[in-house]
Amino acid sequence: IVRYATSPELRNMIDIRRFERRMEQWTPAYLAQVERLYNQNKVMAFRCLFGTDAAAPESTLAAKRRIMARKFHPDAGGSNKAMALVNEAYDYLREQASA
Repeated sequence: IVRYATSPELRNMIDIRRFERRMEQWTPAYLAQVERLYNQNKVMAFRCLFGTDAAAPESTLAAKRRIMARKFHPDAGGSNKAMALVNEAYDYLREQASA
């Protein structure tokens, strides 16, 4: 517990692993839900997709984007629409983090 509390790298690594496990359970219906949110509130939809509630560091966003690309990229059996949503969310959240 002490190591977790004092090591940002360990917390980040655990967060990424949790995200991977949660993403494995996503279905196309989940992405449809994010798209519906997108029409109502872009920021909330993108944070929901990346599993963040505040401005996340760019390294965390990049790691989560790579994880999602492994599942949603058209060459990996995903769709162009899903990957476009992931890329747009990444770009938007990265801009928000640097602002």
